Amino acid sequence: MNPGQIVGAFTCVRALRSGGMAQLFVARRTDAPHDLVVIKRVLPSLGCDPEFVRMFDKEARIGRALVHPNIARVIESGLHEGAPYMAVEYVHGVDLRRLLKRAVAEKGALPLGVALGIGVAVAKALDYAHDHAGVVHRDVDPTNVLVAHDGLVKLVDFGIARTMASTHTTRASWVKGKAGYMAPEQCLGEHLDHRTDVFALGILLYEMTTGYRLFHGATDYETTSLILAGEYVRPGDAVADYPPELEAVIVRALEREPDNRWATTQDLAAALAEFARTAEVTLDPAHRAQEVAALLQPAAVAPAPATRSQFRNVMLGAALAVPVAAAALAIARPGSASPARASTALPRTPNAAPQPAPPERTVVSERARVPRSAPEPVATPESVQTTPAKRSVATPRRRRSARAAPKKAPAPAPAPEPAKKRQHPADTILPPSWTGHGG
Repeated sequence: MNPGQIVGAFTCVRALRSGGMAQLFVARRTDAPHDLVVIKRVLPSLGCDPEFVRMFDKEARIGRALVHPNIARVIESGLHEGAPYMAVEYVHGVDLRRLLKRAVAEKGALPLGVALGIGVAVAKALDYAHDHAGVVHRDVDPTNVLVAHDGLVKLVDFGIARTMASTHTTRASWVKGKAGYMAPEQCLGEHLDHRTDVFALGILLYEMTTGYRLFHGATDYETTSLILAGEYVRPGDAVADYPPELEAVIVRALEREPDNRWATTQDLAAALAEFARTAEVTLDPAHRAQEVAALLQPAAVAPAPATRSQFRNVMLGAALAVPVAAAALAIARPGSASPARASTALPRTPNAAPQPAPPERTVVSERARVPRSAPEPVATPESVQTTPAKRSVATPRRRRSARAAPKKAPAPAPAPEPAKKRQHPADTILPPSWTGHGG
């Protein structure tokens, strides 16, 4: 789509991203130009895939049914040029993945009040989806949690959500979700319910409060193996002075058996709010907005210290600059003596006749002193095999006593070692993934 193109009741403003399975555009309402939306449109190459179109239509249907302050609302859906599309509420902010990367780079983890506030908001959104629509999100990860600049938190992308009555399957192709944020029963393709989202939210809480990935292997197989084994570093062992009460809340959400987890996401939200009250941590959205804005401010970049080779080059350049400048000054003033000659010249009297300048010394190389009439002899290499009749013999007066040793080539200067890539703390956060709403 091009800017200015009409899509349903909206006018396209600009393209956000095109990749994966859908195209994303920013648009405004034709009847209210100040209201922005994000149009998500199926790629034309996938428009003929009935399975994907069915999943896209289901996401639009679920999104229209969910009306909650912590869920991005689907405003409209339909067809445009034969491809399905939906218009989703525009959230002016950032996704949790970007916020986590910035927080880890600056402070090691999100501020506790921001992390708890996001956790409570996502838990309330999930509880509403479980009770009012009977769906399991199945894809609760940092790219699907948006934090607006006013501190409001929105859960997005119910594309792979399924109703609780139809979540039992053993087909491997139906195991959907991001490997690092799936519950054990989701990895095995077993029956899913609201406690599956409790486990995923526990992973988010762990990463927000510690700054480390919880389940992260070299491959999806290794990651799911860690999830099934329940192997992870407890928050108190990952971060010093981690509150034990908060650790107990998160560890219970991460129980391998669903029956041992929090019964509902509402219970998890209540436990987080109670800890925040006892720890005197504010969950106010306005305060959260201030802390998020402080994290997103561009950091001042300090100049990198000069390396040893750079310092050596600067000093050598400074040492060479002095004689070069003196020579340039002497050339510019041919009638004046050079500084060295002027310092040793005798004082001249007014009536004395001018003395002729001493002849300039001409330095010649040893090769230049050899007369041109005497060419340098060339010795026949001993490695060349010739017949006795044709062997060239040097005359007695020009015979050399020994074969001249070839000059050794100067050893090449060692190449400078490449600078080691600094391990950035934010590398512990999840690998890149698309998100429908960027700032």
